[in-house]
Amino acid sequence: MIEGSLGNVRLGRFLRVKRMECGLTQADVAEKVGLSSGQYLSNVERGCCCISLKCLRKLVALYGFPVEEVLSLMLELERESLWKALGQNSVGCVEL
Repeated sequence: MIEGSLGNVRLGRFLRVKRMECGLTQADVAEKVGLSSGQYLSNVERGCCCISLKCLRKLVALYGFPVEEVLSLMLELERESLWKALGQNSVGCVEL
């Protein structure tokens, strides 16, 4: 899963936009996907925590967007994280 707060923030913003495009509140979503409250979703959307794959699957279905959209974003974020962890930039050069 995506590590680091920047990746969490970007994924959270993406999910917030998708929720708002559906005209749903965090409380609406919590009820529809079986969360006890909207607080977990709030934390995810603000990038304060990682979303579980189980919850992500439910949100993709509820919001009705192609799974490829979130998959593409997550792969991009993971790639950036790996480049950073390896001390390289996106063209494969070692950053010292």
